[in-house]
Amino acid sequence: MVDNISIIGSHANTRLAETQGIKIDFVNTQLGVAYHRSLQKNTDLIADISYVRTELVISNDTRSASRGDGSGYKLGAGVRHQLSDRIELHSSLDYLSVESGTDTALTVGGRYYFTHRFSAGAGYTTGDFDGITGSLRLNF
Repeated sequence: MVDNISIIGSHANTRLAETQGIKIDFVNTQLGVAYHRSLQKNTDLIADISYVRTELVISNDTRSASRGDGSGYKLGAGVRHQLSDRIELHSSLDYLSVESGTDTALTVGGRYYFTHRFSAGAGYTTGDFDGITGSLRLNF
C-alpha cells in the first residue's frame, strides 16, 4: 500500500498585474499526500488532500507588502492514463477551501517522461482563476 501513496507539493507565483512600477503577485503553496489505485492496466484513479497557503503580495522596486494571507485545504480526485512509455494524460477535479473562500477547478493535461524518474508536464486549469501550467517532476 505504501507504493500507492506519495507526498505532493507545489509552489506557484503568479503575476496578476503590473502597472506604473507596482506589481501584484498571487503566491500559492501546497503540501499534501496523494493515493493512486489502478483501474485498468494503464489507468489510475488518483485522490489527494493538501494543506494550502496563499498570499497576495504588492510590491514596487523598493518595498513589498503582504495582503490577504490565508490557509486552508484542497481535496482532489482524478484519472491518469499512460498512452505509452513516455506519454501520460490526466484530468482532475479539485475543491479548494481557503479562509472564507472556496473554488472548484477542473484540470486537464499531459506529461512526457524523459526517463522513468524525470518528466515534464503541461496543463490547463479552469475555476476562479484560469491558467496554463508547466511542471517538472523528479520521482525518488
